[in-house]
Amino acid sequence: MSLAAFLTARLEEDEAAARAACGNDWRPGGAAWILRGHPSETQMIRTDAGLTVVYDEGSPSEDEAAHIARHDPARVLREVKAHHALVGAYSAVALNFARVDETCCEYSTRTALEGACTGLAAIWEDHPDYRQPGEWAP
Repeated sequence: MSLAAFLTARLEEDEAAARAACGNDWRPGGAAWILRGHPSETQMIRTDAGLTVVYDEGSPSEDEAAHIARHDPARVLREVKAHHALVGAYSAVALNFARVDETCCEYSTRTALEGACTGLAAIWEDHPDYRQPGEWAP
């Protein structure tokens, strides 16, 4: 599996999970999750439409709830879109410039984008298709 194919597959998985997490509240751009305190000192996370996403007395902690809200489906969908753009740029450069006569500038562009994509791939280093250090490790 190529680096671009690996990244595309992981991004598609993240996008599907984010859309599923939005449930009926999904709309273009995704549903923002907002951390709200509760009079009983329980942290709750609601969508910007007012639907409760997480509510459990005593859990999550304030720090856990803040983390969950920070990584809401809307943010994940924005990240997926940005990362797809990076992978697309890398794919275009790798296909066009990986040749014997590439210029110094073309080589620099390709290796910089490849470095960014190998760094991105490290997010999924625990995935069975991830290529271990030496191939994709940043």
